[in-house]
Amino acid sequence: MYVTTPVETAVDLAELGHNRAELVDFLTRSYTGAKGNDILAEDMAAMPPRRRAAASRLLDGVVTGTASKLELRAVRAILAELGGTEVTVLVNAKVGGYRFDVVIPEARVLVEIDSYAYHAADGERRDSRTFAGDRWKANAATRRGWTVLRYADVCVDAVPDLVGEQVADTVRYNLAHRPRWRRDGLLRTDHPFWWWHPLFPAFR
Repeated sequence: MYVTTPVETAVDLAELGHNRAELVDFLTRSYTGAKGNDILAEDMAAMPPRRRAAASRLLDGVVTGTASKLELRAVRAILAELGGTEVTVLVNAKVGGYRFDVVIPEARVLVEIDSYAYHAADGERRDSRTFAGDRWKANAATRRGWTVLRYADVCVDAVPDLVGEQVADTVRYNLAHRPRWRRDGLLRTDHPFWWWHPLFPAFR
């Protein structure tokens, strides 16, 4: 039995005149999580060219790949503030072996959305190893010439417009000044911490 993918279903419904806002919400919910965009890419690749083009039009401006409602709210705020700035906004993409919540490659800007439970030093779902890993992750990106911006969940909830404004301003500044980045001389610690850190043998 053939089962259609979410994006195929959305294209079918769009051709029948279904409400676009509902289809956008459906696609956002269907392709969530760190691997959401990878799955979407696979589903798109399997479509015939004409339907793939229709799917691309339908997906224009749709945020996929977020791991939580918090991330989705932050990404939408960032996109709103970026306006017509010609950049690519990737969600849950990898840089230097690490996955970041938002990656804006042209400006070398990375954004992390930190919930207290997972990222605070005394968060209920944290331990010392993951807390340490977060620091190595940001350090490695900074040494490679990326600007790392981090926002707490309470800030995304309370002032999403200010989060978006700061990210957009940083993007525009970096585009104008083109930060330098290291192409050589990288240290062992510039690679994912689970490759070398003695606290993380289970990751190897």
